[in-house]
Amino acid sequence: MEPFLTPVIDLVRASEDGINSLSDLVDYHVKRNPDYPFCVQATRKPGEDGYSLASITYRVLGGAVSRCVSWIEMHVATNPVDTASVGEGGGTRPPVALLMDSDLGLAVHILSLMAMGVPMVLLSSRLSPTAAWHLIQRAGVTTALVSERLRPILSEANAIVTDQGGPGLSMSTQIITAVSYKHFMDGAEPALDEEPVRFRPRAASAEKVPAVILHSSGTSGLPKPINCFQRYFLGFSQCHDFRTPAECQALALSTSPFFHVR
Repeated sequence: MEPFLTPVIDLVRASEDGINSLSDLVDYHVKRNPDYPFCVQATRKPGEDGYSLASITYRVLGGAVSRCVSWIEMHVATNPVDTASVGEGGGTRPPVALLMDSDLGLAVHILSLMAMGVPMVLLSSRLSPTAAWHLIQRAGVTTALVSERLRPILSEANAIVTDQGGPGLSMSTQIITAVSYKHFMDGAEPALDEEPVRFRPRAASAEKVPAVILHSSGTSGLPKPINCFQRYFLGFSQCHDFRTPAECQALALSTSPFFHVR
């Protein structure tokens, strides 16, 4: 295997040819480190106590993101809209809410929407239906992608809003059941000379329009949206003390959900 190549990232100045977003970082690894692992996904074996482990390389991740982008373009309305109709997130595209299981599928959807330049609202699976509806309304969400297991949260939110005399969640927000990440793993892996999925926003828009809208815990009331921008997430790629390429290739155990702000 070729030596692992470490990207050079400048968090101070945006570069026309450099890495300015997580999408750019994924593109870099797909091209330069295609056969190195991005993650290892654990999946419970049906009817058994054990788990199966699947190593996901950057080449596979790049193909999954490309196919997820195509799926979103087919099923989700992400066209530019008048900024006056968008919620507190601002921008020219309505945010898409993600209420999904915290696995590889959530990561693929996040990277795909980032690549498309579509803001997203990450909803915790621990939210009450009322809190979930509150965040959707505040952010101006027009589409929610929801795991089958978590769909009852928004179904109950819709019932509550309708009972209170509101317009009903389903009337203002399209609820779409998200497909499993395994759906995007099917098919041939993309060739490395193919044009990568890339979204490189202008520096001004990247600073003014959030890439992801997280939320507070809501311990003192309803949760509040928290706007996070491209370079905020890119900064996490530099939060390490690795001194050699070999050190950064080791696996790190992660059981925390992606959608919490601490």
